[in-house]
Amino acid sequence: MNAVVIIAPNKENYLRYALPSVEHFAKKYGHYVEVVTEEAYHFPKKRYNYKIFEKFQVQKFTEKYDRILRLDADIVMSPKCPDLFKVFPEDKLWAVYEDKGSRRKDRLNQ
Repeated sequence: MNAVVIIAPNKENYLRYALPSVEHFAKKYGHYVEVVTEEAYHFPKKRYNYKIFEKFQVQKFTEKYDRILRLDADIVMSPKCPDLFKVFPEDKLWAVYEDKGSRRKDRLNQ
């Protein structure tokens, strides 16, 4: 079983627009969707970029599913998106960094 997991505390407004496309993707290829909207770690918001730590909640799903695609809450998937679980081999860990353009310096510092 594969699942798309979205960690989205305090991002319900994004989910309203993005979640339907993720649900379409999952239904099309027979995957599950899990959405986390509650904070787990409660780090001080002024001291830390707490959203980075909240993404570790994906760990809760590692025993339940064979493979996980963890997406941010603001990702809208194209209806033409192929089954990413077939595109990327199982024996690898795949990640994408947002370290381009105006976010490059900040992301590299993080």
